[in-house]
Amino acid sequence: MAHSPTSFPVVFFNSYTGEGLAKFPENEWTTVDVTGIIPEGAKAIYLSGLLIITHGTLEQICDLTLAYRDQGETEDYPYMAQTVEAVVNGGVRTPHSIWIPVHDGKFQIKWRRSTMGNWPENCAYAINLKLVGYLR
Repeated sequence: MAHSPTSFPVVFFNSYTGEGLAKFPENEWTTVDVTGIIPEGAKAIYLSGLLIITHGTLEQICDLTLAYRDQGETEDYPYMAQTVEAVVNGGVRTPHSIWIPVHDGKFQIKWRRSTMGNWPENCAYAINLKLVGYLR
């Protein structure tokens, strides 16, 4: 009997509801610990999910970028994933998957948005990524 693959939510936030923003503050490197999910000695993880923008009523270009780095790195990467929405009252759900190196079961993530303010006038941003695999 076959089963669906198991996945573990590891990165989620929503700028409209505020959910996850304390754990993943904007424009700051945040350490994500997946030691309880992956085996000791794993070298990389595979994340897959969505980058989300819901456009508000103001005319603006809404840009969401996301960067990753290995735990302990000091390089400040500008971005490794991006989605953009420019249509008033529009929305975009961009699939995103990536292999990320891990050290001692940890990696770092940073996100940025191009607009401030709250929906429904301004854009709302969200990221929903699940860990679906690892490499030893």
